Formats: sequence, C-alpha cells, structure tokens
Amino acid sequence: MPAISRRLGIAGVFASAAANFLLLFSLQHALPAEKFGTFAVIQVIQQFGMAVSNALFCSPLVVALSASDDNRLTKSFLRASNIYCAIFSLASASYVYWLSNDVSLGIASVVFCALSWSRWFFRSVELARKNFTSPPKADIIYSLVVGASVAW
Repeated sequence: MPAISRRLGIAGVFASAAANFLLLFSLQHALPAEKFGTFAVIQVIQQFGMAVSNALFCSPLVVALSASDDNRLTKSFLRASNIYCAIFSLASASYVYWLSNDVSLGIASVVFCALSWSRWFFRSVELARKNFTSPPKADIIYSLVVGASVAW
C-alpha cells in the first residue's frame, strides 16, 4: 500500500503542475498580451495568498493536529481560512478588475484564488491526519477540471 500511495502522490503533483503549465501555455497563445499579463498578476496574487494562508492556517494546523486530533481545531482554522479566502479573493478580484476593467477576469480571479486556497487548506488537513491518498486524488481532480477548462 505505501508504494501505491507514493505513486499516487507523485502522479497528483505531476498532474497538477502539468495542468497549470497547460493553462498558462494555452492562455499565452490565446490572449492578447495585456490580458495574459493580467492573468499573470492573478497567478502572482494566488501564489502570494497561498503562502500567507500556509503560514497563518495550514502549517499551524498541522502542528496542532500532531498533538491532538480535535475536530474543533480543524473547524476553527477552517472558519478563519474561509474568512481569509473570502476577503482576499474579493480583494484580488477588485485589483484585477481595476487593472483590466473586465468583470470576467475579476470573477475568474475570485474563483481561482478561493478554490486553490481552499484546496491547499484541505490538503494540509488530510496530510496532517496522515491520510496520504486524498490529497493526490484532489490534485488529480483539480488537474482534470483545469484541463477540461483549457479544452473548453
């Protein structure tokens, strides 16, 4: 079983990276330079937001869950993480809208940031609970959704 989990973990990370690369590659060819630049700003905001979310919520939760598997801890961190996601996803959408004057890019920013930050939180929770199969499955599902959106 550990070998399967390890392979699944590698496959999930690879699929996620490949889907993001495919998305960036296809957008680079499909969008005018200014729109692709706005998307690049969304990517930077998303990565920065994920680093902040990891520092404020994910890493401390992993440490806390290593000492106690109390569901109240997870719910408390989840609530705080959801508030963070809502506030900063809307802030990123406002900034992207200000840059581009395009409502659809603002909406895309909200969806992309909120989903990626939420996915990272739940991934951290499952890894802290030593559930090594759910995070790669989530990575693969994420990759299929991103891949389908690129194909669409």
